[in-house]
Amino acid sequence: STNSSNLLAVSCDDFGVRILDMTTCKLIRVIHPKKLLGNSVITAMTFSHDSRYLVIGDMAGNIFTYDIVSANRVDWIHVKDPVTSLDFHPNG
Repeated sequence: STNSSNLLAVSCDDFGVRILDMTTCKLIRVIHPKKLLGNSVITAMTFSHDSRYLVIGDMAGNIFTYDIVSANRVDWIHVKDPVTSLDFHPNG
């Protein structure tokens, strides 16, 4: 979750991600599993400091960046090991 916008990202059993606005208690975005590569267990997520992007890592070593406003994947990289944590640098 992020303090500046009160967003919470939750990974689900269907391998998708739901983003909730905790101020209004409403679902604001669903990232469907078909937008992710395969059905790998999500192991890490983090919001950018401005809450525009959500970065998701999985057991297969995929790291996806999603633009929350447009609901589009804007980047994807693959690393050889499972992703165990993610974070943004404090300066951006």
